Amino acid sequence: MRRSVVTVILGVTVVLVGAVALWLLPVLTGWQPFWTTSARPVPVMPPSIPDGESPQSSELFPLVSTAKLTSAEVKTAWEPLAGAAQEGNWTAWSTIADADTGEVIFSSDTEAHTPASLLKLLTAYATLTVLEPEDRLKTGVSQLGDQLYLWGEGDLLLSAGRGNSKATNGHAGLADLAEEVAQNLNDPDATFTLNYQSELFAGETRSFEAYQQGRARWVGEIGPFAIDTGRVEPDEYDFYDESPLRVADALAALLVDEGIEVTKVVASGATVPEQATVVGEVQSAMVWEQVRLMLEVSDNTLAEQYCHLAATVREGSPASFETSTQNLMGVLQENGIDTQGLVIADCSGLNEDSRVSANTLLEVMRASLQPGAKASSLTRFLAIGGMSGTLEERFEDGLGFGNFVGKTGSLGHVSTLAGIGTTDSGQHIYVVVGADNVPEEGAWYVRSFVDDFVVRVLEN
Repeated sequence: MRRSVVTVILGVTVVLVGAVALWLLPVLTGWQPFWTTSARPVPVMPPSIPDGESPQSSELFPLVSTAKLTSAEVKTAWEPLAGAAQEGNWTAWSTIADADTGEVIFSSDTEAHTPASLLKLLTAYATLTVLEPEDRLKTGVSQLGDQLYLWGEGDLLLSAGRGNSKATNGHAGLADLAEEVAQNLNDPDATFTLNYQSELFAGETRSFEAYQQGRARWVGEIGPFAIDTGRVEPDEYDFYDESPLRVADALAALLVDEGIEVTKVVASGATVPEQATVVGEVQSAMVWEQVRLMLEVSDNTLAEQYCHLAATVREGSPASFETSTQNLMGVLQENGIDTQGLVIADCSGLNEDSRVSANTLLEVMRASLQPGAKASSLTRFLAIGGMSGTLEERFEDGLGFGNFVGKTGSLGHVSTLAGIGTTDSGQHIYVVVGADNVPEEGAWYVRSFVDDFVVRVLEN
């Protein structure tokens, strides 16, 4: 894979998870921190924690009071969810821990469960650890005689028209690329063949298991480039096959509009001739911005793409679905994350064969807060209760609103949730909770029980 250059170098490392006040400031004051807008060209990050100081200091987590949740209080809050699970013949599980100390307050079970999209937390952590978060993915065109070569580093969020510098999806635009190519071509009056890179990774472009389990419609193709992750319609779960060809055809039409004669579009595998000269390129939003989007909207395609990218960079060879999951496991183990019981069948959580324990999820969130962690922004990329992402229509009432940030997970028989909240007494807690084996594809129904449990814990 062609390695991208760092276009923005941040002089500091983010180690801050905002307390509720930080999340509410945009609402109460109109102040816009960098993570709520992409208008600022160079993000200004909070300063690093000095060496030797805990990231869980009172400066980062100002407490309203010193009152702490007890195991007995959480158990009382747990009983309605546990009772509903018993009555409905499904399984409920949860672990609650102090976010300042990491101490487990309550745990209903320590086994690994089907995580659904909570698996994306692991993928995001590994991606931000292996890749440079400030890097950008390039998409470009090279020329050798009358042959044009369209190549890409893996940006699946291209715009079919002009790029939008304030957006993550659509940051780089094919119309801008076509314009630049037309201006820089050697012998622009020639008749050209557009060769497009059709491969970036090894093996399948979609998980075979996703097809087997009837979930192929929920994920697009991975590869060198795509427009809006290959979606047929924005925000719809319907994806084109052969996304690279669609990009190439779109670019060819735009080149014709620029007065460049392109008579043929052909697949060229994974390589570009060394003698070819770059005549145009566009760049994606930064890696951390794309990972943030992946978490906020729970994008399966981006999860699989970045899992492959991380494995390709780490191993130095094109990754497959098998090697990307192996790499994910390796990154977690190398960074001291508890992987007991962990089964990684995919990187998005669509595969129901994946298994993750609450402790693994807790440790990933906690590891992101350590001084010097490249994944230090992960927990700030989570959806905000009642306000954004997959939690926009959840926690609309009660203490969960604006006071809980988390990642959701949903399959037909599974509903899961993991994140960070602040209790009524000011204590910051990690929450991991899930429901397994829900009959008759009833995960949507049990979601309310999961949310009510979180609110009861926060209000204790």
